[in-house]
Amino acid sequence: MFVTGNKNKVSELGEHVKTRLAKITILDLDLPEIQDSEILNIVEEKCKVAFRQINKSTELDPSQPKRSVLVEDTCLQFKALNGMPGPYIKCK
Repeated sequence: MFVTGNKNKVSELGEHVKTRLAKITILDLDLPEIQDSEILNIVEEKCKVAFRQINKSTELDPSQPKRSVLVEDTCLQFKALNGMPGPYIKCK
């Protein structure tokens, strides 16, 4: 399952994935944006939280298979700004 809050990314992905191979579902998940200088830490945390939220129902019924998740994150950096905003692009 591809997790993103950006509807444009969903349609962009749909152009590259054949619908007979994968089903694209939009879920409204509120994933925290942790503040860390390492993008990998941000993406790992986002993935863990998404996995737990999506698989909440399997905690009640262990016979249900767990669903995999795929998350994305943007780390826009500008040399003129010494690499900023980088992983701090989305601050709440």
